[in-house]
Amino acid sequence: GEAPMEFGQVGQTKGLWSSDATVFGVVHSYRHGNPREQKFSPKFNMETVAWSYDGAFICTSSGDKSCRIFEVATRRSTFTVVHEEWTRCSAFSHDGLRLCTGGDDPFCRIYDLIGSDLADPTQVLEHSRSIRSVEFSPTDKFVLTASLDRKARIFQVVPDTPDEEEAKRQKVAAIFKEIEDRKRAAELAAQNPGKPCCHSCGTPYVNPLFCKQCGEKRIKKKVQVEEDPKLPLEPKPEWEATGQIREFKHVDSLLEARFNSDATKIVTASGAVRYMGLATIYDVEFAGELMKIEHDGVVTSARFSPDEKTLVTSSEDKGARIWSLEDGLELRLWKHPNVVQTASFSHDGRFVCTACHDGNARIFDVRTRREMQCFRHPEMVTCASFSPDALQLLTSCGDAAVRVWGAVG
Repeated sequence: GEAPMEFGQVGQTKGLWSSDATVFGVVHSYRHGNPREQKFSPKFNMETVAWSYDGAFICTSSGDKSCRIFEVATRRSTFTVVHEEWTRCSAFSHDGLRLCTGGDDPFCRIYDLIGSDLADPTQVLEHSRSIRSVEFSPTDKFVLTASLDRKARIFQVVPDTPDEEEAKRQKVAAIFKEIEDRKRAAELAAQNPGKPCCHSCGTPYVNPLFCKQCGEKRIKKKVQVEEDPKLPLEPKPEWEATGQIREFKHVDSLLEARFNSDATKIVTASGAVRYMGLATIYDVEFAGELMKIEHDGVVTSARFSPDEKTLVTSSEDKGARIWSLEDGLELRLWKHPNVVQTASFSHDGRFVCTACHDGNARIFDVRTRREMQCFRHPEMVTCASFSPDALQLLTSCGDAAVRVWGAVG
């Protein structure tokens, strides 16, 4: 039979994060606004950033009161939604058809990404104070929220009809075909530097009027930089939140709440300044407390490992830790120079990434405890997460930028 895997060896990774700093660097970077706005407008913190589950898109949440979706490969801004106050968090549904956002206003909004006006949320969920984290359940039927009002809540998502769902899936397929076409065109154009190439397929022009490969008419005018869509502020909803099915009350403010893989449990991160923080695990069906893990400072994030045998937490006590869910014992501790804002596992469970206020995002090997990479930023790092294939790292920073890090050699 197969040899048992050691702690930290949950799955297999296509590529490895090594300790060689020359191999890795910034692959892409993203900012809000057009070039003029980026140069002259005030700089707002990037609060959080989230991957789509297929790795094709990212969504940013910023102090400029907007959440924006970017296409990873082309860095193109595709959607923008505007809140009345700072946006703090966002999450894609697993099927890629919905976006959930939260902020200081304090409403959680669910947007239909396909087949509707994105400026109009399809569902609005309410807390009494700022919402700090949102997440869809694995089936996309529920949304989990965490708020400074000391409550974590689970809401039911309004479902689509079978016809609406099928129409959305067809549109998603068309969108991804368009993305692949653009990527292929960019690759072909890179192979022919200095030569005019077709804007559709990337083939160098032979005929002065049209592309010999795909027949597209040649465009000679200079391509202008696309500006982000300007959307009006949304009117404040005057109706109460609907669909709440569970509520988990806490003593202190909540900074994060996450589902496990089958949505039977949640873990929350909470705490108060100058007092201890808590990572608490609850049973969803009975809303009962299963485990409580104390920290010396506010717990800023808490997330299950892929095999659900351990938990990773970050805290204002400058530590990132891995805990056993069997007996609650501390298995790993990585001390940092400053507050650790987030900590999360790679999707194979072999690595942990952290975002620290000292301006660095770090990657650690779970089995050996070694620091594999340290990515320096100009200001504090507010969020860090691995791509679905664990080959890239996504970070947000106080300098109003989002970066994708990976192999550049």
